[in-house]
Amino acid sequence: MANELNKWISNSITDSPNTWLFLLFRIDGRITTGHNLRQSVWSQGSISVIEKVKTSLSWTITECRRKYDRRMKFAGYFGGEPEFGVFPHIHAALELPTHTSQDTITEYLDNLWNIKLTKSLNQSVNSNVSSEILHDAKSCTSYCARYEGNTFSFGDEKVIVNNSFFF
Repeated sequence: MANELNKWISNSITDSPNTWLFLLFRIDGRITTGHNLRQSVWSQGSISVIEKVKTSLSWTITECRRKYDRRMKFAGYFGGEPEFGVFPHIHAALELPTHTSQDTITEYLDNLWNIKLTKSLNQSVNSNVSSEILHDAKSCTSYCARYEGNTFSFGDEKVIVNNSFFF
């Protein structure tokens, strides 16, 4: 029962006749917090900043859906573990809209991600989005949901359930 959401995502991708992308959303560098502290977006105790990152993801995917396909499926997962030197990031599975190339949508998402992060964080950060064609849904979702440390835990707890999630 602990990984039902993750299993459902994997099965949905496997049963789909469409092409899927495996995405990586990154944010690097430091921001200045409301307390004038310079810290990583992913610093422990930055719960409000992580919520802003989730909001940025939601805005990015919502706007992408408006442009390409309102029914485009998307599921994001937190990854990484700062405690072990694995820089946090977001992995995601995205259903490639018909009549759209991988390069086109990745470039569009990369641009939007930067714009939406700047808007929600009220400052510029280094960010990028990369993609590859997803060939094995089970391996992908197992990789995304694996335990990496206490920050994001494992399994269904790593799935980002907000307005961007749609399956």
